[in-house]
Amino acid sequence: MSDSGPGIRPEVLPRIFEPFFTTKPIGEGTGLGLSISFRIVEAHGGRIWAESLPGGGAAFTVALPAVPRSAPSTVPSAPDRKAHVLVVDDEDHVADTFGALVEALGHQVTVARSGQSGWERLSSREAQYDLVTLDLRMPDINGATLWQRLVAAQSPLAQRVAFITGDTVDAATQQFLASTGRPFIGKPVDMQQLADLIRTAL
Repeated sequence: MSDSGPGIRPEVLPRIFEPFFTTKPIGEGTGLGLSISFRIVEAHGGRIWAESLPGGGAAFTVALPAVPRSAPSTVPSAPDRKAHVLVVDDEDHVADTFGALVEALGHQVTVARSGQSGWERLSSREAQYDLVTLDLRMPDINGATLWQRLVAAQSPLAQRVAFITGDTVDAATQQFLASTGRPFIGKPVDMQQLADLIRTAL
């Protein structure tokens, strides 16, 4: 895949797949999109790389192995039962990538792109999800508040929550996660960890 944009600066190119690395201004990107893409390709035994093109533009190449059906795979096996996962994340590219991971694992996904949208789905009488993943940091209603609302409403979905965060080293975050007793996984999301999380929810 290639484009005709300004390309990638030489000093930036070696770092573009690092988690949280971004050249965008603060508040306009998480630096997780390419690192998650890297994880997905790697989980399928492939490679992804980027290069600047002469005269401008950049090209991304994905190479996947042609593996015989009988060969062992690093991709998690197909689930015995399909889960319905609600993903609540305000970063569009993260939500889309996370949703693609869930679908790649053979499950159904619904994406809510803000805390408010997530709450509207969670508080609906028709809400039935096997797993609810909440991003801890969202500008309108964060994941902690959503979980606390579910607990206050005595919703059974409170016991279906798992938190997703890119900030597991912060002391306040660690204290909150420990107090909930709910599982959590860090960003960028590991495909096997996600598969295990969904399997446990079922």
